[in-house]
Amino acid sequence: MKRTKLKAFTLLELLVTLLISSLLVGILYSSLYFIYKRYGELSKRSEGLLEVSSFRRALTHDFKTSAFNLAGASAVACLTDSSRTEYLFEEDYVLRIYEDAVVTQVDTFLLACTPPQFFRDKQEVYNEGELVEALTFEALTGEEKYPFSIQRNYSAAARMRFEEISGKENGRITVR
Repeated sequence: MKRTKLKAFTLLELLVTLLISSLLVGILYSSLYFIYKRYGELSKRSEGLLEVSSFRRALTHDFKTSAFNLAGASAVACLTDSSRTEYLFEEDYVLRIYEDAVVTQVDTFLLACTPPQFFRDKQEVYNEGELVEALTFEALTGEEKYPFSIQRNYSAAARMRFEEISGKENGRITVR
């Protein structure tokens, strides 16, 4: 009987292929795990930056467009003729409370902040209800710090109007 040789892979060739395939799958899995982990970190950082950006935009708008800004213990009130917006700086978050004759709206910014410092005529303001021209503090998200420094100037007429209004209310306008 005549023997014919079958064309097939040897056991050694199959083992080498299996070894190379296992190494490639291991490298691929490690790479995917690293990418997934990095994506989570970047996603969390992106959310923090979005929160800081939203907070900066809202606070800057309210501070610069209000008629008066008043200091509080750990708060700032931005007053207009028809509305009042207050920012309450808590340990792990900041509350923004907007009130007018029709609606009250509360927003929460998940930012830890250092206690705010208030300034008027380039001197620090310590009393509640005093007029504020500048506000500085740091917002913290994770391990990153974002400095805030917001300023505005009042005209002499606006200062006189504030003195007139605060005089009617015993020298102080209250902040929460």
